[in-house]
Amino acid sequence: MPKSDDTILEKNSGHQSDAAADSVQANDFQFSQDKSKFLGSGMTFLMVLLNGLILTGTAFAILSVFINEMRMDDVRMISGHFHDNIEQYLDNVADVVDSSAQLAELEMAQPDLDLDHLRDNFTALKQSYSRFDQVVLLDEIEANRFVSFPLYTKESNGEGLSAKPETHLNLGAIQDIIAQIDPDKKVMAVPLTRDEHILSRESASVKIQSVPVIIIRRIASDVRENGERTSRFLLFKSYLSSLVDNRLLSGWEEISRYKITDPQRKLTLLSADYDPLERESGHVQISHTTNREVVLFGLPLNLHIDIRNNQQNAFLSTIPFLMMMFGSVLTIIGTLYVHNNQKQSRRLSAMNKALADKNMELNKQGQAREKLYKTLQKSEAEHKSIVNAVSDIIFETDAKGQIVYLNESWVRVTGWDIKKTLGRSLFDMVHPKDRSEVESGFAGVFSKNEKTFRAFLGLRTLNGNFREVELSLSVLRRSNDNSYHAVGTFTDVEERRRAERALAEAEKKYRNIVENASAGIFQISPEGQFLSANPALAKMFGYETAEDMIQDVADFQTQLHVNPDDRTALNRELEKEGSVSNYEIQMRTADGRNIWMSESTRAVYDDDNTLLYFEGITEDITQRKEAELAMMAAKKESDLANRAKSEFLANMSHELRTPLNAIIGFSEIIKNEVFGAVGKKEYNEYATDIYDSGRRLLKVINEILDVSKIEAGDRQLNEGLVNVYDVSRACVSLCSTKAEAGNLKIENNLPEDMPCVVGEELAIKQMLMNLMHNAIKFTSPGGRIILSEDMDDEGNLRISLTDTGIGMDQEDIGKAISPFGQLDNSLSRSGSGTGLGLTLVNSLIRLHGGELEILSQKKVGTTATLVFPAKRVAKDRDEAREVERAVKDGKDNIVIL
Repeated sequence: MPKSDDTILEKNSGHQSDAAADSVQANDFQFSQDKSKFLGSGMTFLMVLLNGLILTGTAFAILSVFINEMRMDDVRMISGHFHDNIEQYLDNVADVVDSSAQLAELEMAQPDLDLDHLRDNFTALKQSYSRFDQVVLLDEIEANRFVSFPLYTKESNGEGLSAKPETHLNLGAIQDIIAQIDPDKKVMAVPLTRDEHILSRESASVKIQSVPVIIIRRIASDVRENGERTSRFLLFKSYLSSLVDNRLLSGWEEISRYKITDPQRKLTLLSADYDPLERESGHVQISHTTNREVVLFGLPLNLHIDIRNNQQNAFLSTIPFLMMMFGSVLTIIGTLYVHNNQKQSRRLSAMNKALADKNMELNKQGQAREKLYKTLQKSEAEHKSIVNAVSDIIFETDAKGQIVYLNESWVRVTGWDIKKTLGRSLFDMVHPKDRSEVESGFAGVFSKNEKTFRAFLGLRTLNGNFREVELSLSVLRRSNDNSYHAVGTFTDVEERRRAERALAEAEKKYRNIVENASAGIFQISPEGQFLSANPALAKMFGYETAEDMIQDVADFQTQLHVNPDDRTALNRELEKEGSVSNYEIQMRTADGRNIWMSESTRAVYDDDNTLLYFEGITEDITQRKEAELAMMAAKKESDLANRAKSEFLANMSHELRTPLNAIIGFSEIIKNEVFGAVGKKEYNEYATDIYDSGRRLLKVINEILDVSKIEAGDRQLNEGLVNVYDVSRACVSLCSTKAEAGNLKIENNLPEDMPCVVGEELAIKQMLMNLMHNAIKFTSPGGRIILSEDMDDEGNLRISLTDTGIGMDQEDIGKAISPFGQLDNSLSRSGSGTGLGLTLVNSLIRLHGGELEILSQKKVGTTATLVFPAKRVAKDRDEAREVERAVKDGKDNIVIL
């Protein structure tokens, strides 16, 4: 929508102040830009210089490493070949020594040893011994005493070497050396350190110094008549310079000097310098020095080699420096070139600065206009987004009702496209029945008779339906053609109308449910005044309508409660819990009747936790409550009758015992013939029958008496620590005769170390005996009865008696446990009984806090289990002793944890 002229003037004044501020910022920016250019030119100059130096240094380092590796490969190759030549010469010497030893051994193997003939053979081979000065045969005449016999003596050294006076053999030193020879070694070499005769040659091209070396070779060993072992040796004496053929080694142009040393004796055996004069003048350039090891007949020696620089290596050494010089020159030239360009660039920048200042003045006005235009566009976009964000439809029409503007809510509500709707009449978009009202309203606004116009109407949608909206027309605006336009809104009330209708329907449905409910529904204030109630509640209390009850009852607690304290207790429960369910309370009706109600109530609070009212539902339970009370009274009468029956049975049992004792006693006297023999045998048999019948009758009376005592609550346990294993053994022993008579086998699988039980030993024995008698009674011949025990997960002790008898169905188990209950079958009828055995067992185990479990199946068998609770079970011997002491001390209420 267009903006007012006042708004545009305010924005123009704001933009002028912004333009002035932009001018100041532009000057600051130009100064900072010039400063950054100056710093940038200096940084460029420095970067070109540093990069050139870095590249030059990198190229120098790479070439130096590469050339050094080439020279090191050359050095390793030269030193390796020179070392191999030295070792080859020494290997040739070893071959000569070995062949000489073989020659001497052959001669000495002859029966008649001729030393002159041996010497002639060595002299004939003088070409082979040209490297040695002397070859001597040493014969050991006794331990460490030798005689020497020369086999070969060098006539001249053949090298033109001028030696010091001739070195002669020192037999004393030789004997000391031979004494140190390991018997396992055949040959060894030793320098003559005592003589110190050094052979030397010195000229302009070579300087050689050498120490004499002797080589001793064992050739034979003999055992003389006195048992001593003697040996013969060949001794070779020479200078080390002769052994390595120094004349051939001097042909190595790359070798400047070498020497062979004995590292153990720290002695130089041979030193050869091929540049003595240049070395003294300091002109010799040593490229590298290597150390290698050579071995002369077990004598480890070190070979030191100095390798000189040749022309090729010298040239290669200069290449990195030439590259460094060339790179430095290029770096200086490039730096000067960049510096010159920067000077020219600064001059051009100074010229362009004046032009830039003038252009900046011209651009300021254009920027101000552009900024103002963007501000207007932004403002218009903001207003449009705000208008489009409104959920109501905002529209603008002319005086004829033609639409000239719509916001985007139009599409959301009606589905019509905005572009296709513009230019159409607004009156055509409303429901026909609402058109006349809308037209009259527009006419009133345009005539200024009315300031606003509001109406509810139907607005046509794209699918042909009409949507309920609220029209509001209240603004007039003058357009560009000086005509008036109307601005208004359509508010969508379709959802609100639907919600109102849904709420009305829900209220109606809720009202029907409450009014037609069979239970009473109410709301009561904290003061006891009814706020609302349904007809069912009024009917329960004897009122015609709910309004009558609300008006008549001023205090709910005092008027309708039989006992007002019951309501006070209920209110305390509500304050504590917030709600109460199925609370039974006695109420009073309007006609004075007392009825019982089951009430479920909750307390309702506001946001400040203030109690507003109580609401709930109640039900008339008078009939059910009266039935419960009648049932309780009947149960009480039944209990009294049962107790009277028990007391009668107990009294009758006592009365029956007195004559039975006389019958049993006198029949026993007659049966045993205490006062003399009975006249006829039949009298004795009759007395026995009387005695047995009396005993059985006494047993029945005792069982009836025990059950009666338990039912009457008069039976007390004489508790103590019971060893169940010992009790079971006694029971098995007592029942074994009857079991054997029925061809039955009793297996006692109770362990001897099973836990003890706190209880009455007589009662436990009576329970086991009754279970065994039942098992024997209902088990066919050839069957088995098994006694076992187990501890469950809760620590309860389970003692089980399993038989292979006739068994029972599930429905027969309850009958078997009930008093005087007997199953009607042929096997059970074969013997007598009262049917109190299992009843007595069940009663006694319950006195111990346990229970009797019976599992049975017909034609399979029955398992009866006595379950003693964990609190009565002593789990170990220490606990059993502690309980036993407590029992002896007379402590009551013994509990095992």
